[in-house]
Amino acid sequence: MIERLYYANGIGQTIEFSALSDFHVNVSRDVDGMNDVSNKVNTATTMGQDGESYISSTIEARDIEITGHLRSTSLQRQIELRRQLNHAMSPKQSGTLTYVCGDLIRQITCYAEKCPSYTQGRWPKFIIQMRCLSPFWQETSNQIVPVVRWEGMMAFEETDGLMINEEWEIGARSTERIVTARNDGDVACGMKIRFVAEGSVTNPYLTDAETLETVKIKTTMVAGDLIEVTTHYGQKDAVLVRSGIRTNIFRLLDASTIFIQLSVGDNLLTCGASSGANNMSVTVEYANRFLGV
Repeated sequence: MIERLYYANGIGQTIEFSALSDFHVNVSRDVDGMNDVSNKVNTATTMGQDGESYISSTIEARDIEITGHLRSTSLQRQIELRRQLNHAMSPKQSGTLTYVCGDLIRQITCYAEKCPSYTQGRWPKFIIQMRCLSPFWQETSNQIVPVVRWEGMMAFEETDGLMINEEWEIGARSTERIVTARNDGDVACGMKIRFVAEGSVTNPYLTDAETLETVKIKTTMVAGDLIEVTTHYGQKDAVLVRSGIRTNIFRLLDASTIFIQLSVGDNLLTCGASSGANNMSVTVEYANRFLGV
């Protein structure tokens, strides 16, 4: 099974690195840093204490280095490949590195630390150095979990057409108020919480039923409103979308709000509002994060 790496920059250019690419790379042998992370342990000590006391730990940024060679002995073709690689790997823009091996697909955001370097020779080698400020690989599609939603009830049982009577139901609101959001990654992750109003809703909130950590917005929503709260580190945000206009409402977050992180495994979530809880739908969206591929 062939391992492949794809680098895509912000302007739509994509470079493939693999044993079959013009940019020949044996991914398992010639790429460093894909499964290596450094953990910084923060400790404290006091006078007379033996050893140290644990405070916290943080996983540091990831460095990835790709070594390969240009699959051509033609000087003209080598020049074209160097130009293509230099243009795609500009240090002035970020990119996404995607690992593919069979059904396993992972991606990570990275920055080229400098332009690719090359050696001379019949098969010129190149070296690419990238830095990933967030060290975690992620799945290419996010997990979406409805906390409260409408459930379809439409059924067409009549063989000769649709017959409507007093027992016919178009939809019903789910009565489940606690749902499980499962984090199958290696570390905790943030999420995007979406509150959608179908009527008047006052002070909507989402709570971790185990830790009792809560995200609460002190506002009144009207039909058609959407509130998005992002809890990712470095991306914390709260936005109201009303009539297509986006407004920052970070100031409306309740003072007790904690930006919930989904721990590894099952997370029990519940939601509600001071009034109008039956007039809203709530979903959470998140991406599992991994230490390696």
